[in-house]
Amino acid sequence: RGHRVVRCQLNNTWEPPTVFPVGRTVEYVCRPGYAQHLGMPPAITCLRNQTWSAALEFCKRKKCPNPGDPENGRAVVLTDLLFGSKVNYTCDKGYKLVGGSQRTCEVSGTHVSWSGDAPVCQRIVCDPPPDIPHGRHSGHLMDTFSYADVVTYTCEPGYSLAGEPSIFCTTVDGEHGVWSRPPPRCGEVTCPPPPGIANGNHSGQLGDLVVFECDFGYALKGSQESHCQFGGTWDPPVPVCEKMINCASPKIQHGEVAEGLSTVYPSGANVTFQCHPGYVLWGSREAKCQPDGRWVPACASSMCRSCVHLGGFVHASFLHVIPFRPFFILFFLSLQCCNAPHLQILTMEITAVRAWKFSLLGWL
Repeated sequence: RGHRVVRCQLNNTWEPPTVFPVGRTVEYVCRPGYAQHLGMPPAITCLRNQTWSAALEFCKRKKCPNPGDPENGRAVVLTDLLFGSKVNYTCDKGYKLVGGSQRTCEVSGTHVSWSGDAPVCQRIVCDPPPDIPHGRHSGHLMDTFSYADVVTYTCEPGYSLAGEPSIFCTTVDGEHGVWSRPPPRCGEVTCPPPPGIANGNHSGQLGDLVVFECDFGYALKGSQESHCQFGGTWDPPVPVCEKMINCASPKIQHGEVAEGLSTVYPSGANVTFQCHPGYVLWGSREAKCQPDGRWVPACASSMCRSCVHLGGFVHASFLHVIPFRPFFILFFLSLQCCNAPHLQILTMEITAVRAWKFSLLGWL
Protein backbone atom coordinates (compact mmCIF):
# COMPACT_ATOMS: atom_id res chain seq x y z
CA ARG A 1 0.00 0.00 0.00
CA GLY A 2 1.15 3.55 -0.43
CA HIS A 3 0.96 6.50 -2.74
CA ARG A 4 2.62 7.14 -6.03
CA VAL A 5 2.60 10.94 -5.39
CA VAL A 6 3.98 12.70 -2.28
CA ARG A 7 3.56 16.41 -1.43
CA CYS A 8 5.70 18.82 0.57
CA GLN A 9 3.79 20.23 3.57
CA LEU A 10 4.14 23.68 5.28
CA ASN A 11 5.97 22.07 8.19
CA ASN A 12 8.69 20.92 5.83
CA THR A 13 7.58 17.27 5.87
CA TRP A 14 6.38 14.98 3.09
CA GLU A 15 2.83 13.71 2.99
CA PRO A 16 2.55 10.83 2.92
CA PRO A 17 5.84 10.27 4.74
CA THR A 18 8.87 9.02 2.85
CA VAL A 19 10.68 7.89 5.97
CA PHE A 20 9.39 4.85 7.85
CA PRO A 21 10.33 3.82 11.39
CA VAL A 22 11.91 0.46 12.14
CA GLY A 23 9.30 -2.28 12.27
CA ARG A 24 6.88 -0.52 9.89
CA THR A 25 5.30 -2.91 7.36
CA VAL A 26 4.30 -1.80 3.89
CA GLU A 27 1.82 -3.80 1.77
CA TYR A 28 1.73 -3.89 -2.03
CA VAL A 29 -1.30 -3.96 -4.36
CA CYS A 30 -0.95 -5.44 -7.90
CA ARG A 31 -1.57 -3.14 -10.84
CA PRO A 32 -4.31 -3.87 -13.44
CA GLY A 33 -3.35 -6.84 -15.58
CA TYR A 34 -1.47 -8.51 -12.75
CA ALA A 35 -2.52 -10.90 -9.98
CA GLN A 36 -0.96 -11.72 -6.60
CA HIS A 37 1.06 -14.92 -6.28
CA LEU A 38 -0.94 -17.36 -4.18
CA GLY A 39 0.48 -18.03 -0.71
CA MET A 40 2.93 -15.14 -0.82
CA PRO A 41 2.33 -12.19 1.62
CA PRO A 42 2.45 -8.92 -0.32
CA ALA A 43 4.40 -7.00 2.35
CA ILE A 44 7.90 -5.90 3.36
CA THR A 45 9.20 -4.63 6.75
CA CYS A 46 11.69 -1.91 7.73
CA LEU A 47 14.54 -3.62 9.55
CA ARG A 48 16.85 -2.32 12.32
CA ASN A 49 19.71 -1.89 9.87
CA GLN A 50 17.53 0.64 8.09
CA THR A 51 16.87 -1.66 5.11
CA TRP A 52 13.73 -3.35 3.93
CA SER A 53 13.20 -7.08 4.06
CA ALA A 54 13.68 -8.93 0.78
CA ALA A 55 11.34 -7.56 -1.89
CA LEU A 56 9.95 -10.66 -3.57
CA GLU A 57 7.94 -10.82 -6.77
CA PHE A 58 4.46 -10.38 -5.37
CA CYS A 59 2.55 -10.03 -8.67
CA LYS A 60 2.38 -12.04 -11.87
CA ARG A 61 0.81 -11.29 -15.25
CA LYS A 62 -2.73 -12.49 -15.76
CA LYS A 63 -3.42 -14.97 -18.59
CA CYS A 64 -5.80 -14.53 -21.52
CA PRO A 65 -7.79 -17.53 -22.79
CA ASN A 66 -6.62 -19.44 -25.87
CA PRO A 67 -7.80 -17.37 -28.86
CA GLY A 68 -8.54 -20.45 -30.99
CA ASP A 69 -8.10 -20.76 -34.77
CA PRO A 70 -10.65 -19.14 -37.07
CA GLU A 71 -12.37 -21.41 -39.57
CA ASN A 72 -10.15 -21.81 -42.66
CA GLY A 73 -7.28 -20.04 -40.89
CA ARG A 74 -5.05 -20.08 -37.83
CA ALA A 75 -4.02 -17.92 -34.87
CA VAL A 76 -0.27 -17.57 -34.32
CA VAL A 77 0.66 -16.74 -30.70
CA LEU A 78 3.91 -14.77 -30.86
CA THR A 79 5.12 -15.40 -27.28
CA ASP A 80 2.55 -16.60 -24.73
CA LEU A 81 -0.99 -15.89 -23.53
CA LEU A 82 -0.03 -13.53 -20.67
CA PHE A 83 -1.00 -9.89 -20.23
CA GLY A 84 0.60 -7.74 -22.94
CA SER A 85 1.15 -10.61 -25.39
CA LYS A 86 0.02 -10.48 -29.03
CA VAL A 87 -1.53 -12.95 -31.47
CA ASN A 88 -1.50 -12.74 -35.29
CA TYR A 89 -4.14 -14.21 -37.61
CA THR A 90 -3.67 -15.73 -41.09
CA CYS A 91 -6.03 -17.46 -43.52
CA ASP A 92 -5.69 -20.56 -45.67
CA LYS A 93 -5.00 -20.23 -49.39
CA GLY A 94 -8.08 -19.01 -51.22
CA TYR A 95 -9.44 -17.12 -48.19
CA LYS A 96 -9.04 -13.49 -47.11
CA LEU A 97 -8.93 -12.03 -43.59
CA VAL A 98 -11.89 -9.86 -42.59
CA GLY A 99 -11.04 -7.90 -39.42
CA GLY A 100 -7.81 -7.02 -37.64
CA SER A 101 -4.81 -9.26 -38.20
CA GLN A 102 -3.46 -8.79 -34.63
CA ARG A 103 -4.96 -8.76 -31.12
CA THR A 104 -3.40 -7.94 -27.73
CA CYS A 105 -4.03 -9.42 -24.30
CA GLU A 106 -5.23 -6.33 -22.35
CA VAL A 107 -7.10 -5.27 -19.21
CA SER A 108 -10.87 -5.67 -19.27
CA GLY A 109 -12.37 -4.65 -15.92
CA THR A 110 -10.81 -6.84 -13.27
CA HIS A 111 -9.72 -9.44 -15.84
CA VAL A 112 -7.72 -9.57 -19.07
CA SER A 113 -9.02 -10.48 -22.54
CA TRP A 114 -8.06 -10.20 -26.20
CA SER A 115 -8.63 -6.79 -27.76
CA GLY A 116 -11.33 -6.30 -30.37
CA ASP A 117 -13.31 -9.00 -32.14
CA ALA A 118 -11.74 -12.09 -33.65
CA PRO A 119 -11.34 -11.82 -37.44
CA VAL A 120 -12.91 -14.31 -39.86
CA CYS A 121 -11.54 -15.96 -43.01
CA GLN A 122 -13.79 -15.36 -45.99
CA ARG A 123 -13.66 -17.27 -49.27
CA ILE A 124 -12.20 -15.24 -52.15
CA VAL A 125 -14.71 -14.97 -55.00
CA CYS A 126 -14.55 -13.83 -58.62
CA ASP A 127 -17.06 -11.94 -60.69
CA PRO A 128 -19.03 -14.12 -63.14
CA PRO A 129 -16.84 -15.15 -66.09
CA PRO A 130 -17.36 -13.10 -69.24
CA ASP A 131 -19.66 -14.34 -71.97
CA ILE A 132 -18.32 -14.79 -75.50
CA PRO A 133 -20.18 -14.51 -78.82
CA HIS A 134 -21.23 -17.85 -80.34
CA GLY A 135 -20.15 -19.75 -77.24
CA ARG A 136 -20.91 -20.46 -73.61
CA HIS A 137 -19.10 -21.54 -70.44
CA SER A 138 -19.73 -24.46 -68.10
CA GLY A 139 -20.61 -22.21 -65.15
CA HIS A 140 -23.76 -20.67 -66.61
CA LEU A 141 -25.86 -22.34 -63.87
CA MET A 142 -23.59 -21.31 -60.96
CA ASP A 143 -24.43 -18.40 -58.64
CA THR A 144 -20.96 -17.76 -57.22
CA PHE A 145 -17.44 -18.44 -58.42
CA SER A 146 -14.94 -19.11 -55.65
CA TYR A 147 -11.17 -19.38 -55.61
CA ALA A 148 -9.90 -22.31 -57.76
CA ASP A 149 -13.25 -22.80 -59.53
CA VAL A 150 -12.77 -23.69 -63.22
CA VAL A 151 -15.04 -22.91 -66.16
CA THR A 152 -14.65 -24.30 -69.67
CA TYR A 153 -15.85 -22.63 -72.86
CA THR A 154 -17.40 -24.36 -75.88
CA CYS A 155 -18.55 -22.99 -79.23
CA GLU A 156 -21.74 -23.31 -81.23
CA PRO A 157 -21.74 -25.70 -84.22
CA GLY A 158 -19.85 -24.18 -87.13
CA TYR A 159 -17.51 -22.24 -84.85
CA SER A 160 -14.09 -23.19 -83.53
CA LEU A 161 -12.43 -22.21 -80.24
CA ALA A 162 -9.30 -20.02 -80.39
CA GLY A 163 -7.27 -19.99 -77.18
CA GLU A 164 -7.24 -22.05 -74.00
CA PRO A 165 -10.72 -23.46 -73.37
CA SER A 166 -10.58 -23.22 -69.54
CA ILE A 167 -9.98 -20.37 -67.08
CA PHE A 168 -9.94 -20.50 -63.26
CA CYS A 169 -10.58 -18.11 -60.38
CA THR A 170 -7.38 -16.95 -58.67
CA THR A 171 -6.03 -13.92 -56.77
CA VAL A 172 -3.10 -11.55 -57.10
CA ASP A 173 -3.29 -9.50 -53.89
CA GLY A 174 -4.72 -12.22 -51.62
CA GLU A 175 -8.03 -10.37 -51.23
CA HIS A 176 -9.72 -9.93 -54.60
CA GLY A 177 -10.55 -12.71 -57.05
CA VAL A 178 -9.59 -12.45 -60.73
CA TRP A 179 -9.78 -14.87 -63.66
CA SER A 180 -6.53 -16.52 -64.69
CA ARG A 181 -6.62 -15.25 -68.28
CA PRO A 182 -8.97 -13.64 -70.81
CA PRO A 183 -11.61 -16.01 -72.22
CA PRO A 184 -11.09 -17.69 -75.61
CA ARG A 185 -12.88 -16.66 -78.80
CA CYS A 186 -15.28 -18.53 -81.04
CA GLY A 187 -14.47 -17.98 -84.71
CA GLU A 188 -16.42 -19.22 -87.69
CA VAL A 189 -14.90 -22.35 -89.22
CA THR A 190 -14.00 -21.69 -92.85
CA CYS A 191 -11.53 -24.24 -94.17
CA PRO A 192 -10.96 -24.92 -97.86
CA PRO A 193 -11.76 -28.44 -99.07
CA PRO A 194 -8.97 -30.78 -97.98
CA PRO A 195 -6.62 -31.81 -100.78
CA GLY A 196 -7.18 -35.24 -102.25
CA ILE A 197 -4.71 -38.01 -101.50
CA ALA A 198 -3.15 -40.22 -104.13
CA ASN A 199 -4.36 -43.83 -104.03
CA GLY A 200 -7.06 -42.96 -101.51
CA ASN A 201 -10.11 -40.82 -100.78
CA HIS A 202 -11.84 -38.95 -97.97
CA SER A 203 -15.38 -38.74 -96.64
CA GLY A 204 -17.27 -36.66 -94.08
CA GLN A 205 -18.52 -33.11 -93.77
CA LEU A 206 -16.25 -30.65 -95.49
CA GLY A 207 -15.50 -27.68 -93.27
CA ASP A 208 -15.57 -29.70 -90.06
CA LEU A 209 -14.18 -33.25 -90.08
CA VAL A 210 -13.00 -35.58 -92.84
CA VAL A 211 -12.00 -39.24 -92.67
CA PHE A 212 -9.35 -40.68 -95.02
CA GLU A 213 -8.96 -44.21 -96.36
CA CYS A 214 -6.60 -45.82 -98.87
CA ASP A 215 -7.24 -47.97 -101.92
CA PHE A 216 -6.66 -51.71 -101.76
CA GLY A 217 -2.97 -52.53 -101.58
CA TYR A 218 -2.06 -49.24 -99.91
CA ALA A 219 -1.53 -48.40 -96.25
CA LEU A 220 -2.41 -45.11 -94.52
CA LYS A 221 0.55 -43.18 -93.09
CA GLY A 222 -0.61 -40.46 -90.70
CA SER A 223 -3.87 -39.70 -88.93
CA GLN A 224 -7.08 -41.13 -90.36
CA GLU A 225 -9.04 -38.02 -89.31
CA SER A 226 -8.40 -34.30 -89.79
CA HIS A 227 -10.32 -31.41 -88.17
CA CYS A 228 -10.82 -27.91 -89.51
CA GLN A 229 -9.19 -25.46 -87.10
CA PHE A 230 -9.84 -21.80 -86.42
CA GLY A 231 -7.86 -19.89 -89.02
CA GLY A 232 -8.62 -22.21 -91.95
CA THR A 233 -6.11 -25.02 -91.46
CA TRP A 234 -6.57 -28.78 -91.24
CA ASP A 235 -5.11 -30.58 -88.23
CA PRO A 236 -3.60 -33.16 -88.11
CA PRO A 237 -2.09 -32.77 -91.59
CA VAL A 238 -3.52 -34.76 -94.49
CA PRO A 239 -2.06 -38.32 -94.51
CA VAL A 240 -0.58 -40.21 -97.46
CA CYS A 241 -1.25 -43.67 -98.88
CA GLU A 242 1.84 -45.81 -99.33
CA LYS A 243 1.95 -48.96 -101.40
CA MET A 244 2.12 -52.06 -99.23
CA ILE A 245 5.05 -54.46 -99.77
CA ASN A 246 4.03 -58.05 -100.54
CA CYS A 247 5.71 -61.12 -99.14
CA ALA A 248 7.24 -63.71 -101.46
CA SER A 249 6.08 -67.32 -101.27
CA PRO A 250 7.90 -68.87 -98.29
CA LYS A 251 10.19 -71.81 -99.03
CA ILE A 252 11.47 -74.32 -96.52
CA GLN A 253 13.70 -77.30 -97.19
CA HIS A 254 11.91 -80.66 -96.98
CA GLY A 255 8.55 -78.90 -96.56
CA GLU A 256 5.84 -76.86 -98.23
CA VAL A 257 2.87 -74.54 -97.62
CA ALA A 258 -0.11 -76.61 -96.56
CA GLU A 259 -2.75 -73.86 -96.49
CA GLY A 260 -2.87 -70.49 -98.28
CA LEU A 261 -0.55 -71.34 -101.19
CA SER A 262 0.07 -68.35 -103.50
CA THR A 263 2.87 -66.68 -105.43
CA VAL A 264 2.66 -63.38 -103.48
CA TYR A 265 1.05 -62.55 -100.16
CA PRO A 266 -0.31 -59.17 -98.99
CA SER A 267 0.48 -57.78 -95.56
CA GLY A 268 -1.43 -59.65 -92.87
CA ALA A 269 -1.72 -62.93 -94.79
CA ASN A 270 -1.12 -66.20 -92.89
CA VAL A 271 0.29 -69.52 -94.15
CA THR A 272 0.51 -72.98 -92.58
CA PHE A 273 3.50 -75.31 -93.16
CA GLN A 274 3.84 -79.08 -93.41
CA CYS A 275 6.89 -81.33 -93.85
CA HIS A 276 7.57 -84.01 -96.46
CA PRO A 277 7.33 -87.68 -95.39
CA GLY A 278 10.31 -88.65 -93.25
CA TYR A 279 10.63 -85.17 -91.73
CA VAL A 280 9.13 -83.56 -88.66
CA LEU A 281 8.30 -79.84 -88.18
CA TRP A 282 10.30 -77.94 -85.58
CA GLY A 283 8.99 -74.50 -84.53
CA SER A 284 5.75 -72.71 -85.40
CA ARG A 285 3.40 -74.21 -87.99
CA GLU A 286 2.19 -70.73 -89.04
CA ALA A 287 3.76 -67.46 -90.22
CA LYS A 288 2.30 -64.00 -90.93
CA CYS A 289 3.27 -61.54 -93.68
CA GLN A 290 4.43 -58.17 -92.28
CA PRO A 291 4.08 -54.74 -93.99
CA ASP A 292 7.85 -54.68 -94.61
CA GLY A 293 7.76 -57.95 -96.60
CA ARG A 294 9.06 -60.27 -93.84
CA TRP A 295 7.50 -63.46 -92.54
CA VAL A 296 7.12 -63.70 -88.77
CA PRO A 297 8.24 -66.09 -87.41
CA ALA A 298 11.06 -66.23 -89.94
CA CYS A 299 11.09 -69.26 -92.25
CA ALA A 300 14.25 -71.35 -91.79
CA SER A 301 15.60 -74.31 -93.76
CA SER A 302 15.98 -76.26 -90.52
CA MET A 303 12.24 -76.22 -89.78
CA CYS A 304 11.79 -79.72 -91.23
CA ARG A 305 14.25 -82.18 -89.69
CA SER A 306 14.79 -85.82 -90.56
CA CYS A 307 13.62 -88.61 -88.25
CA VAL A 308 16.28 -90.43 -86.20
CA HIS A 309 16.81 -93.79 -84.52
CA LEU A 310 15.38 -93.26 -81.04
CA GLY A 311 15.48 -95.82 -78.26
CA GLY A 312 15.01 -98.77 -80.56
CA PHE A 313 12.40 -97.01 -82.74
CA VAL A 314 13.39 -96.36 -86.36
CA HIS A 315 11.85 -93.53 -88.40
CA ALA A 316 10.20 -91.91 -85.41
CA SER A 317 10.47 -88.47 -83.89
CA PHE A 318 9.50 -86.69 -80.68
CA LEU A 319 6.39 -84.54 -80.67
CA HIS A 320 6.32 -81.20 -78.78
CA VAL A 321 9.76 -81.64 -77.17
CA ILE A 322 11.89 -78.63 -76.27
CA PRO A 323 15.54 -79.21 -77.36
CA PHE A 324 18.10 -79.79 -74.59
CA ARG A 325 15.42 -80.17 -71.97
CA PRO A 326 16.24 -82.91 -69.36
CA PHE A 327 13.92 -85.89 -68.94
CA PHE A 328 13.04 -87.49 -65.66
CA ILE A 329 11.76 -90.88 -64.49
CA LEU A 330 8.01 -91.29 -65.06
CA PHE A 331 8.17 -88.55 -67.72
CA PHE A 332 5.88 -89.29 -70.70
CA LEU A 333 7.00 -88.84 -74.31
CA SER A 334 4.96 -88.95 -77.51
CA LEU A 335 6.44 -90.29 -80.78
CA GLN A 336 5.26 -89.97 -84.35
CA CYS A 337 6.01 -92.55 -87.03
CA CYS A 338 7.45 -90.55 -89.90
CA ASN A 339 6.55 -92.75 -92.87
CA ALA A 340 3.07 -93.75 -91.75
CA PRO A 341 0.33 -92.81 -94.24
CA HIS A 342 -1.73 -91.49 -91.37
CA LEU A 343 -0.67 -89.84 -88.14
CA GLN A 344 0.11 -92.52 -85.59
CA ILE A 345 1.25 -91.53 -82.12
CA LEU A 346 2.40 -93.75 -79.29
CA THR A 347 3.17 -92.75 -75.72
CA MET A 348 6.06 -94.15 -73.69
CA GLU A 349 7.18 -93.80 -70.10
CA ILE A 350 10.83 -93.29 -69.14
CA THR A 351 11.77 -95.94 -66.58
CA ALA A 352 15.53 -95.38 -66.37
CA VAL A 353 17.09 -92.09 -67.35
CA ARG A 354 20.69 -93.28 -67.83
CA ALA A 355 19.82 -96.39 -69.86
CA TRP A 356 17.10 -94.61 -71.89
CA LYS A 357 14.72 -97.52 -71.46
CA PHE A 358 11.12 -96.95 -72.44
CA SER A 359 8.00 -98.92 -71.75
CA LEU A 360 5.34 -98.79 -74.44
CA LEU A 361 1.98 -97.77 -73.08
CA GLY A 362 0.06 -98.10 -76.30
CA TRP A 363 -1.16 -96.36 -79.43
CA LEU A 364 -3.29 -93.28 -79.20
